[in-house]
Formats: sequence, C-alpha cells, structure tokens
Amino acid sequence: MSLLLTAVYLAKDMLHRWATHIASPIARVCVVFLLTLCAQIILANFLVSEKIVGREIERTGATLVVVAESVPAGEVNRQNAFSTLTPLVLNELFLSAKIGGEFYPVVEYPLAGAPLFSAFPPTENGIYVLPKNRESRAALFEIEVADYFFTGTSLPQNPGMILQNLYRSGAVFVPEGSFSFAAQNGFFRKTIFDAGVPDPEKVGAIETAAREVLRLDGAAAHVQSSKRFLERLARIRSDQLAWRVALGLGIAFIVGVLLTAISSMEFQRNAFVYALMNSFGVNRVLLIASFFAENLLLAFGAFFLALSVFFKFLPLILDEVFKAGTVTLEWREMAPDLRLIALSLCVCVAVSTLPIALSAFRQIGKVLR
Repeated sequence: MSLLLTAVYLAKDMLHRWATHIASPIARVCVVFLLTLCAQIILANFLVSEKIVGREIERTGATLVVVAESVPAGEVNRQNAFSTLTPLVLNELFLSAKIGGEFYPVVEYPLAGAPLFSAFPPTENGIYVLPKNRESRAALFEIEVADYFFTGTSLPQNPGMILQNLYRSGAVFVPEGSFSFAAQNGFFRKTIFDAGVPDPEKVGAIETAAREVLRLDGAAAHVQSSKRFLERLARIRSDQLAWRVALGLGIAFIVGVLLTAISSMEFQRNAFVYALMNSFGVNRVLLIASFFAENLLLAFGAFFLALSVFFKFLPLILDEVFKAGTVTLEWREMAPDLRLIALSLCVCVAVSTLPIALSAFRQIGKVLR
C-alpha cells in the first residue's frame, strides 16, 4: 500500500513540476520530435535512392553485359568478334510477331551453344513467348509472323529471368534460321555476358574486356552494363551506414545532454523533499525510476508523434522532396532505422538517469543540512 501511495505521490509531483515549469517538458518533446523527424527523412531518402537505383539496375540487366550492334544486309555472314567466348547471342530480326492484337519483336537464338534455351522445357517448334503481361497464365500463344501462323510456348519464369530483364516489353524467341529470308536483310545483334553476381568489379571487368575486343576487331558497337548503377548502389549503402551511425550518436548525444541537464535541475530543485522521503524510508530506486519513466514517456511520446507526422505526410515528401515518382515506402522497410532511433533514445534516457542515481544515494544528512 505504501509503495502505491509513493508512486501516486511521485506521479503527482511530476505533473506539478510540468504545470509550474511548462517549458521543461515542452523543450524535451520539441527537441526529440524535431531530431527524430529529421532522422527519419534523411534515412528515408537513402532507402528511396536505393530503390530508384535498384530499378535502374534491374532495367539494365543487373549482372548482364550486353554488346549491341547493327548488322546490315551485306555483313550478315561476318563472324561475331566474341564467337570464341561462347556468349549468348540474340539476333533481333526486322520482323514483328502479332499476338492477340499486340506486336512483339522476333528474336533468333542459336541452335547450338545456348545453355539458357537448353534449360527450357522442349517444345515441338522451339518457339517461346515472353508476354507483355507477366501475370499471364497462358501456356500456349497463337502467333502470326509475315502471314505465317505458329504456336508459341510461354517462357519459363525462373530460367528465363535474363530474357525478362532484356526484353521488358515482351518478345517472341525463335530458333536460328526460322526466318532466314528476314535474316538476310540484316538484324540487330545482342551479345550477352552474365557476370553471375551483381558485383560492380566483376561486371566492370567483363565490360572492359568487351570494349577491348571491339577495339581490336574494329567493330562499332554499344556496350551496356549496370556497372555505374551497381557502384552507385554500393556508395548509397556505404553512405547510409555512415549516416545511421552519425544520426544514432548525434541523437544520443544531443538528447542525452538535454535530458540529463533538465532532470538534474528538476531533482536538485526538490532535493530537500526527496531527502525527507528517503529519511522516512521511501525506496531510492522508486525515486530514480520515476525520473526514468518521466524521460521515457516524454522521449517516446515525441518519437511516436514524429513517426505519425512522417507517415502522414510521406506521400507529399516522396513527391515534392524526393521526386521519387512511383516509388513507395512502407513502414516495414524503415523498421531497422526506426529501431536504431528507438535504441538511441533508450540510451539517452538511461544516461540521463545516472546523475539522478548519484544524487539520490547521497547521504541524507548532507542534503538536509
């Protein structure tokens, strides 16, 4: 019963201090609110940037290095400069395939030396379709090419991921020689190398080697890879880690100093009363816990207020501040950063309690004297 009465008294004492010195709780709430809100915006910016760059990496083929060159009609029999390296070579014919009223590019793949297509389920004619609508459940497609009609098989999802990255608007893949009459008119050749992992150094090494082969061969071609996007993504992640550490330490230092200073002043203002309470047998730990609970309440109240304001105006922040376009951000994606901020606040509150503990355990006689 005495413990409950003491707790009630300390709660009333806290409310009385807030009422008589209103600037004290307001200062703590405002500082924590502004710091945590700014931290959320900064860390969200890194997450949005990471998403935008990730989309670019996916669009450029992630682990792929693509050498694209136009082969005119007079050079269709010219040997590919990379033929000895056995890459995946795709020839985009100057033809269009029609499926259900929509047009697709027709792409030849080699009959030999194409492990990617060998991994696909065998079909009678070897024709595969990558539909524009990736959610299409159709297994077979009726295809019209130059007044000829064929049946194509839906491209397998998993092994066909490379082709999905290259042809995001869909394509029809046919065995080499299926439309030899069209191939004689020239085509657009894509020579594809797969680095296997999204490592900027490995992708960059393949890109450099491809450019050197083209230089020695004297061929005019365009080399495309996601190297610069992979490097940018690595920089963003490195900067994000540095900012996380800096923000965590900054919040811990600024809020810690503020909470410690205000709590110490408030305790010293009522030190005589608290010493009398100790002399009457009131547990010092309960007194320390009351100040800990007070700072915890104010700090996390401000934190959750900043959190609600941030997510309330998140669409506006994404559109007007980050210019993120269609990129969205969910609270689950920010959970690690929010936990970091919460941990920093816990450290602040714990540190701010240390001077209270030292003062509370002073000899009663020195305080009452």
